[in-house]
Amino acid sequence: MSAGKLHFALVELRVPKTAVFLYGVLESLAGSKRECLPTHAELAQKLHLRSRRQIVNVLSLLRRLKLVDWERGRDANCYRVFKPDFEHVADVMRRERP
Repeated sequence: MSAGKLHFALVELRVPKTAVFLYGVLESLAGSKRECLPTHAELAQKLHLRSRRQIVNVLSLLRRLKLVDWERGRDANCYRVFKPDFEHVADVMRRERP
């Protein structure tokens, strides 16, 4: 599935557009290794968000959707980006956004 179709499918499952956009940014940064090391400030700048809290909230949703995971680093977290399990995503979104 192409990236565009994948992102459209996530929007169709009612994943917030900010979360889909952040997922796309992380995918792009991760490349074929599926890992990247951006700071919260870098992510906030790419999404035009003003606060660290906004990024943390969106990242937390992506983790609950099993689209990303991370390990804490000293200067930046190491993010791992996963292909979506659409059934899981749909189930989480039904519970979180009735």
